[in-house]
Amino acid sequence: MKVLIVEDDPTNRLALQVMLERFGYLVVTACDGADGVAMFELEHPDVVLIDIVMPVMDGYDATRAIKRLCGSRFVPVIFVTSLYGTDDLVKCIDAGGDDFLVRPFDVAILQAKLSSMHRIQAVHANLEAHEHALEEHNARLNREMQIGQHGIFHRRRRH
Repeated sequence: MKVLIVEDDPTNRLALQVMLERFGYLVVTACDGADGVAMFELEHPDVVLIDIVMPVMDGYDATRAIKRLCGSRFVPVIFVTSLYGTDDLVKCIDAGGDDFLVRPFDVAILQAKLSSMHRIQAVHANLEAHEHALEEHNARLNREMQIGQHGIFHRRRRH
């Protein structure tokens, strides 16, 4: 899984990167929200870990932009923040965030959340595949019905 870390503090960014790489994740990083959106477009990560308070573009606005870029693809965004007020955390979810971790956090919780998001992505991808197959089936049925109606129309005109 490829993880995008969007964090303006170089120490926090590096600590997360080293931790995730140790778990076997491919990691790309960005130093602010605008850079995070650009990296998202360039790298197409599977999950985003994002801070809230950053220069240029905050985590809320960056998450909204990232979610717009996702289209129908489910890419989880997990806020990693030192803010812990109810209003701040509600804003994370309202901005399109799928979960959050409050610093300091337990590494096992981060790993569990990433695993959980991976399972949700698999279910979402499976649903999308079934939806696509159903759309193709419906289109084929509609074509067959049109062909059938066209044949009936021509037979009636001959009689």
